[in-house]
Amino acid sequence: MDTRFRWNLHWGRVWISRRVSTLSANTLEKVRLTLQARLWRNGKIWVGVIFLLLSVWIGNWAKQVSQLEAAAQWEREHLPSEQIIECLMKSRGLGLVRHLKKLHKVLRTLPSTIDDPGSIWISESVDWIAFYGSPERSPQVQIYCLQCSFLPTQWGPLGVGWTAIALALQKMDQKAILLKGPKAQIQKDPREIFY
Repeated sequence: MDTRFRWNLHWGRVWISRRVSTLSANTLEKVRLTLQARLWRNGKIWVGVIFLLLSVWIGNWAKQVSQLEAAAQWEREHLPSEQIIECLMKSRGLGLVRHLKKLHKVLRTLPSTIDDPGSIWISESVDWIAFYGSPERSPQVQIYCLQCSFLPTQWGPLGVGWTAIALALQKMDQKAILLKGPKAQIQKDPREIFY
């Protein structure tokens, strides 16, 4: 800033201070109304900005909710087939229980013999898995076991569809790591896809 600007600024302040003292009441009222109008206009701008930010946030939230609902609907409509479940269970060493007497004994230990199609239940020992297939099939439940000599004592639901399958495979892999030790490699199907 040069000295001329400073000089003009100083005299401008002096001139304003002298002028303000001589203003009439009517002029002060006009200034007050002008300032109030400017503040009102600025307030409207802030309200608009806040409304815009709020609408962007609500839009983003609605997008996330609709994506979750679409994924859940897809999982309900595209349940894994019984052949896929059988291949996945065989890849972990579980076999399908085909002996009717053993199957009936295991079915009596299940909390429910009728459940939503695609539901998966797992035993507490992670040796038994029950998959509820289509209701037209008799029996609706497919039972898989790792060690079929001991009957399961308690069952727990894992959910429905692909997420339940992923959770069941994860629990079986954790049990295999605990049994074999941390250095053992789990043999997996090379065609298997993880998401």
